[in-house]
Amino acid sequence: MRISLVVALVALLVASTAGVPISMVAPKVAVNLYMESLCPDCQNFIAGTLNDAVNEIGDIMSVSIFPYGNAQEEGGKIVCQHGSDECKGNLVETCLIHYVPKFSDYFPVIHCMEGQGEPSSDLDQCSDSLSSDVVSNIKACAAGKLGKQLEQKMKEATDALQPSHTFVPWVTINGNPLGENVDILVSSVCETYTGPKPSACA
Repeated sequence: MRISLVVALVALLVASTAGVPISMVAPKVAVNLYMESLCPDCQNFIAGTLNDAVNEIGDIMSVSIFPYGNAQEEGGKIVCQHGSDECKGNLVETCLIHYVPKFSDYFPVIHCMEGQGEPSSDLDQCSDSLSSDVVSNIKACAAGKLGKQLEQKMKEATDALQPSHTFVPWVTINGNPLGENVDILVSSVCETYTGPKPSACA
């Protein structure tokens, strides 16, 4: 009787998950990237490791990007590690995320801008997937009061990290820092995910 019950439960589990997208079987792994727009290591991470992870195991990740990094607030003004162009790039990316909040929609734009090397001025070259109205809104946001308000939120999210970030790119997985070896992103997400593993986790 007990064996029959176990068999029945296994059969029910198989039937209930058959045909169900893998991301619906278990909670997605929360991957947060804290970065700054002109950081070479951030650009390399976005172009390589993160892009590969999105392509290979994107179904089991929920990714958020926070463009602020090692910036500091001095006298009520945000000062960026790589100068004013980096602050402008951070604002453009922050406003992009505001107007295009879905990661799968905004990541190709950020991936393109970071790949071009000048995020503060490359929005037009990388925004083919966006409407002209959205692009105009992003530019106005980055140049105005809204952008400053949104960047303040990025600052607050970055400052709230526990433990505090000590370098960028700073990556957390379900709130836990990945450490300096960010290239283990795929294996770490695969290890953390509690559902059936996608083939890229093998």
